Amino acid sequence: MSTQIPLECLEQIFKHLLNYRSTLFNCLLVNRSWCRQVVPLLWSRPFSRLQWKSSLRLIQTYISCMTKDQKSFFTDLDIFIPESSSPLFSYAKYLRKFNYNELSSCVNIWYCDYYQHGDGNIKSDEYIKINLITKELGKFIISHSNLIHELYISKTFGFSQIMDITSFPGAKSSLSHLRKIRITGARYMETKDINDFSNILIGLSQICTQVRDIEIYKFHETSSRIIEGLITLIKSQQNLSKFTVSYWNLNLEPLIFALETQMGLSLHQCDGLDSKIFQTIINSPVGLKKLYLTDNDMSTGTLITLLRNTSGTLNQLTLDERVTISSTSIFETIATHCSSLSHLDIKVLNPNILNLFRPLRQTQLKHLVLNNVSSKGLYDDEVFPEIGKFLPKTLQNLGLIYWDFTLQSLQSFLRNCDCPIKKIFLYKDSGLNDDHLNIITQYARDKGILKSLKFLIRSCGKISIPSQEAIKRAQEVIPLVQGNNRFN
Repeated sequence: MSTQIPLECLEQIFKHLLNYRSTLFNCLLVNRSWCRQVVPLLWSRPFSRLQWKSSLRLIQTYISCMTKDQKSFFTDLDIFIPESSSPLFSYAKYLRKFNYNELSSCVNIWYCDYYQHGDGNIKSDEYIKINLITKELGKFIISHSNLIHELYISKTFGFSQIMDITSFPGAKSSLSHLRKIRITGARYMETKDINDFSNILIGLSQICTQVRDIEIYKFHETSSRIIEGLITLIKSQQNLSKFTVSYWNLNLEPLIFALETQMGLSLHQCDGLDSKIFQTIINSPVGLKKLYLTDNDMSTGTLITLLRNTSGTLNQLTLDERVTISSTSIFETIATHCSSLSHLDIKVLNPNILNLFRPLRQTQLKHLVLNNVSSKGLYDDEVFPEIGKFLPKTLQNLGLIYWDFTLQSLQSFLRNCDCPIKKIFLYKDSGLNDDHLNIITQYARDKGILKSLKFLIRSCGKISIPSQEAIKRAQEVIPLVQGNNRFN
């Protein structure tokens, strides 16, 4: 008697395979039922990580879905599209993540293949054709997609044009469900690009009001007119929970003033971050929930003021190494004022490491990531085990990145940990060997709490370090043991 897996269960299984496209594609071939489940997932993010041949097939498939009248556009450009059978599915309607720049790149590859161009042999006037084809395919996709969740607009290539996709037919329907928007500019943009970006932002503010995540990258002095569009977009959102700004040289104050709800704020390589910028957040009755600060020019004093005044709501904090070089005041402020903080991710560069970590013992942290960006000679076997004594008693998830330790120091470190750690993530330059893994396995057996272990795995031919035998022994004690051959 055969047992059939319910479709609802299959759907959840397939969703977990989104990042494993080859595996998902194999599932496509099992039977019709699986095929109907898998096709929408495969075509929800079709532009991600495509190679040359895959880009060709993608564009060819989209063209095959077009009607005869729509294909006549190519004839006008002296491009002959051969007759083909009708596709089994209307693939465009499954799109959930739309990246206009990736579409342009795929069209560029398809165009080069059609005319048998080698790399770099495209004439400047041919880019006009590529932009026209991209725009036409963009219109086709937008008009057939009814549930796009993520939108990426960028000025990455000099030849690419910024298209106001909010004016495309069907945009009001397809973009009304957006949850994430990422806009990427460039250091040098023409006036037309700036106007187009601004028009897109204004158009989006009129179409979608439920965006949760907005990311803005690489806008500089020449792009100041875009601020008005950003403010309009931000203010039109009802559930914005995350706002990310990177590589920004403009005045941030108007954007900060536009933020009115409890949310996460990420700032990376932004200039002019003084206390005035954060005054609106500090005075907000709702407050800041998540704060991510890296490679900015914010002073330690400004950061301390911000932490003190947002301590009632701040739940997650990510900081780079520059705020930990000069003093332990940041950690003392966290321990004293940030009682709601449960997640801390910080890069460490401080010779006086033990004094730096001492205040952590007083916190209520549940998730801690310590990223060692110092020189390898800074930490020795006597110092590393002592860090275990300062971990909060509430800690459940621990990440240690770029830390070097011997077998003895790892064993002593774990012995000093008296917190209920359920998840451990270790990234060691040289990786873990069998002895390291055996020590962690014994720790898990003694404590009976550890549920997850992730680490770097190295391959030497057909041999892995740690060995598959050591991994299997760990899996007998720890429910989830995962070794990756790269660091994410």
